Amino acid sequence: MKAKKFFLIGKSQLDACFQFLHTLELKGRFKVTVSDAGSKSDRQHGLYWLWATDVSNSGMGGEYEDTKEGVHRVAKWRWARPILLRDDDLFPAIYTFFMEKYGKDPDKMVKFIDTWISTTGFTTDQMAEYLTDFHRYYSSYSVALSDPDDWKLLQSRGVK
Repeated sequence: MKAKKFFLIGKSQLDACFQFLHTLELKGRFKVTVSDAGSKSDRQHGLYWLWATDVSNSGMGGEYEDTKEGVHRVAKWRWARPILLRDDDLFPAIYTFFMEKYGKDPDKMVKFIDTWISTTGFTTDQMAEYLTDFHRYYSSYSVALSDPDDWKLLQSRGVK
């Protein structure tokens, strides 16, 4: 049997893992290993940009999601901002000040997103949450997002 990895980034992945284990026919021996995935990985980063490209190529996005950079900006606002508001000590104060002073100005809003909202410092768990929310949202609009297993295969062959 070919090895199967599950990245447990949310309840749906955990449920899929349990479902897979329950369907195994126990003929022979199996090894199950659970380990910490560490910090935000290159694979998470690469998959994210692949998905941003998928969304921009889908035609679904309109004026803000017609490029992968535009998708990135929208995604940071939709999903990174709430994570930063919840988990970062300084960001809520910066965000509140900005919204009170400039919240109605679209040009300043773009500058704020580009300057202050970033996934660079995200942990693996935070990035997994971000990717899960991204996937859930765009999949609900039937955007065909690349399979994470395909990305792993492409990356192992040096394709970026």
